[in-house]
Amino acid sequence: GAGTPRNLRFTGESLAFAQTKTTSKEIRSDRQFSGQRITNVGASGGFNFEFSFAEYDDLIEAALQGTWAKYGTEGVGSVTATFTDTHTLTASAGDTGGNAFSNLSVGQWVKLSGCTAAGNNGYHLITSIGTHTLGFTGSTFVAEGTTSQVGDVTISSSRLANGVTERSFVIEKEFADVGQFFAHRGMEVSKLSLNLASEALITGAFDFMGKDVVRDTATLMPGAADPSTAYEIMSAVEDVGTIMEGGADLVGTFIKSMTLDFDNKLRGRTAIANRGNVSIGSGTEKGS
Repeated sequence: GAGTPRNLRFTGESLAFAQTKTTSKEIRSDRQFSGQRITNVGASGGFNFEFSFAEYDDLIEAALQGTWAKYGTEGVGSVTATFTDTHTLTASAGDTGGNAFSNLSVGQWVKLSGCTAAGNNGYHLITSIGTHTLGFTGSTFVAEGTTSQVGDVTISSSRLANGVTERSFVIEKEFADVGQFFAHRGMEVSKLSLNLASEALITGAFDFMGKDVVRDTATLMPGAADPSTAYEIMSAVEDVGTIMEGGADLVGTFIKSMTLDFDNKLRGRTAIANRGNVSIGSGTEKGS
């Protein structure tokens, strides 16, 4: 995708350049073959990672082919609000733009902070949305009228859903010891997996399908790369709040491990007079 290059954190990679060669089928009296030609090239493979906040947001967005819907500014906005009853947040009529409740959706989790009553802070599930109201049927708030509410209530939330927007990237590998750079071009996210297990870090992998690979002795990226994020690696012990089924916490059932898999069923499209894929098609997304 367009933009400033950025370094990525990873634990291993399998990015590769493949060539398909076809041998002539001519029959000759000397029992030799008439030659062999390259008939296709391709870029594929991926990388493994340990999950951390914000590091892979662009690639997760590409995997689901959706677009992040971020409340407020980069997922954080504030409204002047009161809690008019035990499950309703009512905002001032003047709160619009990025902080408008139309940017949220029923079934979306939000984090509230800055509430006068500390018990109203935390994560809550939206069950209804009005012009200036949010309903949280499953939450029990302490009523905060206009005389007791001090300052703004901060709402933090972003959501991502399946879509049909394909995004491609250039992924470059550097071998610093020999001064070689390999730019894998036109790389679209084919698969994404996330693995959670007891006594373990949260890990995952991205797989890609692309066009080709270009090699040089200097980076092929348009400018210096931004650093990767520095957030802590997440674990399935401390960074998973709860596991829910049908909107309710699992009770009496404990999960040892679970895997989330997404497969876009990508396919390469080739054409005469072109090496590598000229475009990539998507199939029906599979998730498990």
